[in-house]
Amino acid sequence: GRVVYKRACTACHGKRGTGRGALTHLIGISMMDLTTSENVKKMSDEELMNTIRDGKGVYMPSWKGSLNDDEIADVASYLRLLTR
Repeated sequence: GRVVYKRACTACHGKRGTGRGALTHLIGISMMDLTTSENVKKMSDEELMNTIRDGKGVYMPSWKGSLNDDEIADVASYLRLLTR
């Protein structure tokens, strides 16, 4: 999961999931801090994988077609490790 996260998610969520990726500085927005987010903690694994697969809101893209189901599940598992 870490390898896929690093490739697909760090631009927005940062290397450690704090929401301070390089892209956020360029477009002037804040991303969810995945390390402390109660929203992530409350989400079921299925909800988390659906968000990764389908995207959410304006800035969270859909990774459907770019990541396969195993990669999405791996990223979701890795996010559980980032969340304190």
